[in-house]
Amino acid sequence: KKLWTRMTRMMIQTTTTRTPTPRTTTPTAARTARTCRRLRPPAPRFYYYRNTTTNQQKLIKGANASSSTSTTTTKTISSNLNAKKKSLSKATHVTENQLKEMSNLQAKCFFTPILGPNSPLDQLSMFLFQGDVDETLLEKFRYVKQDRFAPLAVMKKTKTREDETSETSDSGNIVGVAEVSVQRDVLIGRSIMKFKDLEEANSEYAYVSCMCVDEEYRKMGVATELLRESENVAKKWGFNLLCLHCYEDNIPGISLYKQLGYEELLTDMSLKSPLDIILRKRKVLMCKDLI
Repeated sequence: KKLWTRMTRMMIQTTTTRTPTPRTTTPTAARTARTCRRLRPPAPRFYYYRNTTTNQQKLIKGANASSSTSTTTTKTISSNLNAKKKSLSKATHVTENQLKEMSNLQAKCFFTPILGPNSPLDQLSMFLFQGDVDETLLEKFRYVKQDRFAPLAVMKKTKTREDETSETSDSGNIVGVAEVSVQRDVLIGRSIMKFKDLEEANSEYAYVSCMCVDEEYRKMGVATELLRESENVAKKWGFNLLCLHCYEDNIPGISLYKQLGYEELLTDMSLKSPLDIILRKRKVLMCKDLI
């Protein structure tokens, strides 16, 4: 009977034994850690509440600090924008000495790189494009005295020693430009006849073109100021209508023109230039009644 009980115990032990896990510490260290864990007193309940409160206070302080940082950043950005806006002058007529700076800004804004700004092909194309813009602008400037062309610009104000603001013709002073001219086109004239009564389809009309703003000074009202001065020039020349073209994918520009009272008249493939055909762009004719 004793032998039978021993055999059954041995069988039970062999079936219920588990594979020993590898020890990372010595038996003495493990035994000491278990003993210390058993002898450690339980933490009081108020400790957890107090810790939670301090954590909540830390979170609140962190949220307040981040919100104050964001508000200060927003205030700094808005103050910088306001300072830039105040440093801009009203739209004025460009003199002959400022034509070079005006053409530089137009070439910088209207040039479309093909491979990249650092590629030799694009550098050569930019050089040729710059020369073409210079020659075209000089050719147009001959009609200023005949009231058939007016180059306009918005410039940065510079402070003199007497703390008086003035506009100079130094390089980098023009931030936005536009051209107002007298044009005549039969296709556009037919569209204008539907919008406003004209005697003939080939009648002349005032036209805004080549308007661009430096990237650093965009969304500061420069384009609005240029358009308002263009309207004043058109009225001075005796025109009651002002027209312009805008690309169909230029949604911000179209929304700005509509806010200022311009209406869409024509979206036609015949308004495309060779470059527009290559880039697959369509132009929209927009006009405003100045009466």
